[in-house]
Amino acid sequence: CAAVRQLLAGQQHLDAPGTAAVDQLDETQQQQQQQQASGLPALLLLNLSRHPNDETQPAQLLPALAVQITDACPLPPTSVGDTPETPIIICLGADNRPMAVSALHVVGMVRDPEILSDVLHGQEDTLHRLRSILDDAAANPKLWANLASKMFSCQVTFGSTLTSALAVRLNLPLESFQPVDPQQETLEQIEHQLVVLKAAKQQLKEAQQLEKEQQGQIDPEEIFAVLAAADGSSSSNGTGAPAAAVDDALASSGRELAVAAYKALKAGADPLNVAKRMMRKAKKVLAETDEGSETTWNSFMDVLGILVELNAMEAHTLRLLPLGLVARSINCNNELWMAAALSHPGVMDLTPPQLAAFVGALQCTDLLKRPMSIWSSYQVSDAVVTAIEQLEPTMESIYQAQTAAGQTRWNEHLAVDLRLAGLVEAWAGGASWQEIMADTSIDDGDMARLLARTADMLKQITFLDEQLPHLVNTARAALRGMDRKPISDLVA
Repeated sequence: CAAVRQLLAGQQHLDAPGTAAVDQLDETQQQQQQQQASGLPALLLLNLSRHPNDETQPAQLLPALAVQITDACPLPPTSVGDTPETPIIICLGADNRPMAVSALHVVGMVRDPEILSDVLHGQEDTLHRLRSILDDAAANPKLWANLASKMFSCQVTFGSTLTSALAVRLNLPLESFQPVDPQQETLEQIEHQLVVLKAAKQQLKEAQQLEKEQQGQIDPEEIFAVLAAADGSSSSNGTGAPAAAVDDALASSGRELAVAAYKALKAGADPLNVAKRMMRKAKKVLAETDEGSETTWNSFMDVLGILVELNAMEAHTLRLLPLGLVARSINCNNELWMAAALSHPGVMDLTPPQLAAFVGALQCTDLLKRPMSIWSSYQVSDAVVTAIEQLEPTMESIYQAQTAAGQTRWNEHLAVDLRLAGLVEAWAGGASWQEIMADTSIDDGDMARLLARTADMLKQITFLDEQLPHLVNTARAALRGMDRKPISDLVA
């Protein structure tokens, strides 16, 4: 983390304006100048595994564009022990997801200013949009989620189709990133902390071993005898014991002996008392069942409300409208989002390979669950990028409706990832399997799953003559280009 601070500070622009010049700038321009003075934006390489410094764990590398730095994560940790190391870097991942990551996850940085300049060329409006998204998200912690359970050092939020073109540019070869190396003083501090940690672990191990030996010296029969005496029964030697002795015995024996003693006591307990306990448990189960049924009904009503709000269903008659009919006729992770995308006028003029790339971009995130660095020499057509960007108002409406209804689990399927859209377009256009796999870093299994999923969706579109007549012929042509070995075996 100290090394990351040093690197970002070392990238300060020499031509930063003076105080008098800054006073003449508006608030937005001042913020941009301040970010530039702190070495931002910067191209980083992230390792998003739970333990990024553990070489025995598989790395999950992902390029990202850092645009802000803060000292607190957007979603507050639930305990002090979960507080991530600072600084917290707000960035856009190459998978088109805004992220807030601890500097602990930064393993590389692009130090060549020409590479950064090429990536950001012509992206001023996109950067402005990205900062606006992050400013809105920063004001609402509920919009953020941990990348994994209890992983407060890496948090993600809802992205935008307008940043997808910039995200594609971030997929640089790993050789472009130079490793982050701490200074010698920092390394010495880390070494000292490791020594202290090792000694603490040894002390804890010795204490646990001593406790285990003490527990082994306790006779379970003595515990049972004490419990029986406290319950008013006579023990094997006819003596009694106060309740305090029972507490002492349970505290000494540990959890396992306490459970065993409880079971032994229950075996000889009064049947009426056992019946009362079972009745209380039955009432608890019934209450949980009723609560679950109520939750299911509420979820159903929330879905109806979303469909009505987005003009997919009539409010009074519950009759499906054209958008709802399309959503009913397809099968994917978020049918409403896919139906809205396919019904958008922006897809009408796409060629068959471009339609395949469009569909692949909408499904890529569902397949690539774990963050990964992907490099590909195949670039997606500008027409596909334009069609994706035109979906922004539609995506925003669905996101707000689902969030307001409490169905935020569906929002993750709204993400758009253009990194592999060029490969899908090339495959649908006739490129061979050897050609596309020779020019990408993605695993062949992941690529095959994406192509098969895309072909399956195109196949579903071909049956929607009444709902999507403007896409049927294009989808059929795209499917003919996609349905080749080895993908045809998976689709069949």
